[in-house]
Order: sequence, then C-alpha cells, then structure tokens
Amino acid sequence: MKRNNQTSPKSNKKTEGETKKEARKQIDKKLETALTSLLPLLGEKKFKKRIKKAGKLLSKGLNGKVSEKPSKHVKPKVHVEVSEQ
Repeated sequence: MKRNNQTSPKSNKKTEGETKKEARKQIDKKLETALTSLLPLLGEKKFKKRIKKAGKLLSKGLNGKVSEKPSKHVKPKVHVEVSEQ
C-alpha cells in the first residue's frame, strides 16, 4: 500500500511556529537597536528579558490570528438638537 506524500496537519503547525518564531526574533532585534539607550540603565540581563517579553507581546497577533475581544473604546453618539427661534 502506497502512502501519499502530503504533509500532515502536525507538520503544518511546525512551519507556522517557525515563521512566528522568526518574526519574533526580527522584532527583538529591531527593539534592541531602537532601545539601546536603556541598556546602561537596566543592565544587560533585565534589558534582554524585557525585550523578549515585548517581542512576545507584539508578535502575539501575527499569522492571521485576530483577537477575540472587541475593543473597549466606543465613541458615544452625539445628539444635536436644533432649536427654532
């Protein structure tokens, strides 16, 4: 019996994870270069931890994922009355 050479769903998850991981690494590098002035203030260890945490938060919505919660900020409707004089 021959097997098809199609990829299984598990292997697709791996490739999605790799691309998300690569994107997170790119975000980390950009944050590091942008925020190098904070390195002397925080120290290297804290700086790296915070960059990693920020990269995770920023990359959370990547790969077509949409947040399930609607935005809390709703603009109130303004009713204007016209008075006749």
